[in-house]
Amino acid sequence: MLVPCPTHLWLGMDRNIVNLLRGREISPNGQRTKRKFHSWVEARSLEHLFSQYYPPLRVQPEPFPISALAFNQAGNMLAFNHGNLVKIITWQTGRYLLQPVGENVTTWAVKFHPIESNVFTSGIRRNGVKVWNANHFAVIRIYHFRTEVLSVAFNTEEILAVASENKLFIWPYRAGEGEGPVDLVVLEPILTIRSSIRAVYFHPTAAYLMTAEASEFDILAMDLATVPRDEHNLSVSTGAAFLQVQHYTTNLRIWEYDIRNPYTALTERRCRLTIQQVILCREMGAHISPCGRFLAVCVACLKPIEDPPRRGPRRVLFELRIYSLMEPGPIFGFSLRSCLIYAPAYVTAIQFSPTSEHLLVAYGQSNKLLSKTTEIGEAPEYRILEVYSVRNLQRIKSIYSEQEVAAAACFHPLAGEGFAYGTSDGRVRFLKSDI
Repeated sequence: MLVPCPTHLWLGMDRNIVNLLRGREISPNGQRTKRKFHSWVEARSLEHLFSQYYPPLRVQPEPFPISALAFNQAGNMLAFNHGNLVKIITWQTGRYLLQPVGENVTTWAVKFHPIESNVFTSGIRRNGVKVWNANHFAVIRIYHFRTEVLSVAFNTEEILAVASENKLFIWPYRAGEGEGPVDLVVLEPILTIRSSIRAVYFHPTAAYLMTAEASEFDILAMDLATVPRDEHNLSVSTGAAFLQVQHYTTNLRIWEYDIRNPYTALTERRCRLTIQQVILCREMGAHISPCGRFLAVCVACLKPIEDPPRRGPRRVLFELRIYSLMEPGPIFGFSLRSCLIYAPAYVTAIQFSPTSEHLLVAYGQSNKLLSKTTEIGEAPEYRILEVYSVRNLQRIKSIYSEQEVAAAACFHPLAGEGFAYGTSDGRVRFLKSDI
């Protein structure tokens, strides 16, 4: 069920679009006019969505969750994992673009290159990474590791980063193209830590590299909450919070990265920012905006001490936060906006829209805190996706489902085209604009 955006958020857009179209005719290459037009299209498209499933509801899917999915840069391909398969379907029709390719063990990640629309990588749970040419479904390169591979990421050049347990490797993925498999144990990692590196991300400009490193749930490291609270629904005791998020607590570190010297080791002096107590259930649970100015994550924080203080344990809250990555300037690393968030251990995706003006949050498990009010005797529906305005973090759309959960989700790379999410029962659901 789709819940519409409040009228006041889009009232007047129809009047403004005439001016935007006139400006685009006068100056078709004007970046400011183009951005405004894309913003209007994206905001209006969220008002008019229809759903489409792959496979169709009349076809019974295999019972494997879709835990990772990604669009290519052109927006015509959607790749996702399905058990030990990698599948690519078309956005327009939902049909196979190419036949699925199987692995011996579970495939857990798929990533497209940010510029080359036909290049993607798949991660194998045990110790392997493959780079593919999607046009021919041919393997460009195969890499083997001696330890478990946890995350992969492309940058804007021909560079691939792989987090393998506590080490981070970087190398040119086209080197030796067409040759046999490569055992990367011979490479020197650019980063080695004591704990595991859960995820790795490149900034859109490749000026920074971000790692998510496993950490302990530490109440002393928490920030104080900065937003108004509904204590009954949103705060929990420290003991309950520990049980909820103990497996998903990470520290995010943003490193300066020199694309001219891509294999230089990451030393402490190159760490620009550390964000502690980030709750990262899945790799898609942290995202740098396409414009490169923002970072969105879920953070554990403490409720401030009351005056007079109440007896009992301190209360732990969880905030969806947007941090500034704007350079140059004094606010790099500052939390710009925040709001309380439900069920952080079940957040499977936090993803910016193409214009960086909306934020998609997906939940991988139904939770009573997310339930929609229903009439007596009706089955409850649970909120599985939320769309927020980045400007003020107001929730502008919710999607409820009685049966589904969203195991992964992401926006289409073109403004106004909608978004997709993968379900725990093996389907991909497209939500497209009908305007």
